[in-house]
Amino acid sequence: MLKKTQEEIITHWGDCDFSKPLVSIKCTAYNHENYIENALDSFLMQETNFPFEVVVHDDASTDRTAEIIREYEKAYPLIIKPIYEDENLYSKDKKGMNTIIQAHMHGKYIAVCEGDDFWCDKSKLQKQADALESHPECSVALCRVQFIEKDGNVIRRTAPEKGTLEKSIVTLEDYTREEYNIGQWTFHTSSFFYRACYNEPFYRAWENELKHFPYGDMPLIIYLLMHGNGYFLTETMSCYRTFSGGYNSFIKANPQVALKHSEMLVKALKDFDEMTDEQYHSHVIKKITREELFQFGKKQKKYKYAFELMKWKNIKNAGVRFVCYEFLTNITPKLYAFYAGLRYGNKM
Repeated sequence: MLKKTQEEIITHWGDCDFSKPLVSIKCTAYNHENYIENALDSFLMQETNFPFEVVVHDDASTDRTAEIIREYEKAYPLIIKPIYEDENLYSKDKKGMNTIIQAHMHGKYIAVCEGDDFWCDKSKLQKQADALESHPECSVALCRVQFIEKDGNVIRRTAPEKGTLEKSIVTLEDYTREEYNIGQWTFHTSSFFYRACYNEPFYRAWENELKHFPYGDMPLIIYLLMHGNGYFLTETMSCYRTFSGGYNSFIKANPQVALKHSEMLVKALKDFDEMTDEQYHSHVIKKITREELFQFGKKQKKYKYAFELMKWKNIKNAGVRFVCYEFLTNITPKLYAFYAGLRYGNKM
């Protein structure tokens, strides 16, 4: 636990109403006992001139996550506002779960960070709040995110990658070009800091126009950028813990779910293309093509066999492994380009 008392944290907040925080930190946790302290400490270390609250939702964890949260609740009762579930809601109704969390948040702004990720800059909240306060045309503030391994070791990768997207104002055109056309992971959820007034209408849109998106971060950033610009702070202020038992770990362990989600994503992207009158079609269609090729590979299992062939220990012939490697790294991208050209022609 952070060696900082509640009094030390709130001393810079001045004479204010703690029941009306400027920022609500939304933290969802499930079986994060190895990581939740790191996340909560990173929230409590934030140095701000305004009050903030931490709304941490434990979705009926089967480990010590809830117990750890209770310890923080006891030490920081004015800041830590927990929600404890008796049964897992995400597996039943993840959108309904967000409705419950929404009812407990009181801030003008919402900052997002899941229980296995954390922030690495004590000025993150202050900088993002200042950005949106001074840029009313922006709906969301974002920052660069460092990838780390589940044990905390740093991976030489960030989102967005260093050297890309260095400008401060980000539009929906920028996002679709980077995320869909180029294919790089642009913004991670732990960097999201947005105006709370968009939260409820977003969830209504997720139930209707954006209903096919299988997860929430992509439709959320799309919705926010449809209603304003993004303000991008180029500093690395957050850390994303890879394969720590979250969504990506689940997908990797469940190929059939990955296939289903990919099919849903294609439908969602087509919905988005129609909603925006194909304004970003040249970007969206490339993402759709990649997803369809992924689906083809999963269904035919050809890529799976090739990957397995490279790992077979009884194959000592380096030439065989080399041919497999060449197929995956050189021939497959060419097949993709050929397929995309035939299907979409000049639309690419």
